[in-house]
Amino acid sequence: IDDPQVRDRFLETAENETDRLIRLVNDLLLLSRVDSEALNLQRQSRDLLQLVQASVERLRPQAEARGLGLRVESDSSIPLVWIDADRIQQVLVNLLDNAIKFSQPGDMVTVKVAAGPGHSAQVQVCDQGIGIPAEDLPHIGQRFYRADKTRSRAAGGSGLGLAIAQSLVQAHGGRLWLESQAGEGTVVSFTLPYS
Repeated sequence: IDDPQVRDRFLETAENETDRLIRLVNDLLLLSRVDSEALNLQRQSRDLLQLVQASVERLRPQAEARGLGLRVESDSSIPLVWIDADRIQQVLVNLLDNAIKFSQPGDMVTVKVAAGPGHSAQVQVCDQGIGIPAEDLPHIGQRFYRADKTRSRAAGGSGLGLAIAQSLVQAHGGRLWLESQAGEGTVVSFTLPYS
């Protein structure tokens, strides 16, 4: 207590760990609501491309700080989608955050928006990062599963982000899937129904 540097470092660590636990509890509560079908989606007809562009701009400073490029590619005419914009933005931010974390300086992260199968729009978040080993792919999206075991929980997250993204997309009547090769990058795709 008498050494201000030690005290401040200790308090900062305690604050960071408290914030991490709050995020973890909130993530678990969200998954619990999705599992019990108690998630109250506030759906509206929305322009998916606008939502994607807003999410990309939100994470652009993080990408630039890591020396990454970030771009959006889209079809010219995507019909409106029937979504809870806050929840889908949560999905987009999670997927972009992962793509940024697992990419190397100089890489490009691309978000593609296009017509999907059937009566849906499709979003793809593509990175040129470290990729996911084939043996880990079947487990991606499982709660608390992290393919990169060398990362600490503090640096690598809780292993709930993709499970949450998948649950939120499914709650909207869509589907989320991954394609990846170790050392080649990852493409995470999801669909959402048109309005």
